[in-house]
Amino acid sequence: AILLADILPALIIKVTAPLFMHKISYNIRFALIVIFAVSALVIVGLSKVVAFSLFGVACASISSGFGEITMLQLTSFYPKHTVSAWSSGTGAAGLLGALSFAALTGPLKVKPRTAILILLFIPVLQVFSYIMVGASQAAAKHREYQQISDATTTDADTGRKNSRSIGKIFYFIFLCRQ
Repeated sequence: AILLADILPALIIKVTAPLFMHKISYNIRFALIVIFAVSALVIVGLSKVVAFSLFGVACASISSGFGEITMLQLTSFYPKHTVSAWSSGTGAAGLLGALSFAALTGPLKVKPRTAILILLFIPVLQVFSYIMVGASQAAAKHREYQQISDATTTDADTGRKNSRSIGKIFYFIFLCRQ
């Protein structure tokens, strides 16, 4: 049950995000990320009922799913090496999170519930970094992408007119896979 609570919400968000994410501003998304992260830590840290703890894990998964998509999209406003930094940061975050919890509960002998509540400073760091990196300003300047139309276009390489439609593109993609 814990694996489903951890994986399913993020998976559902990642699969359905192309349908609705463009309608939510980056600042609102970030607020949701932080709210779900704080909720997850508080719920898991204070809960004594397994079902409620699983709900906290699901909140963490939602925060992670929204966070991954949003932060990766924000890298398009920065130089190309930003994606590498983001990728390295996500790996380091997983390692440092596990090590910090292990250090708190092992050598420092802090109770696991208390250790989880101590980690509430992390969402605060997220807010601070979001503001300091200027992501909120970069997000405010973003432009909406244009939808691919079914209109006839001219191929830049050959000069020939192409009648492209999304259906033809999907047909080509699936044809090439077989």
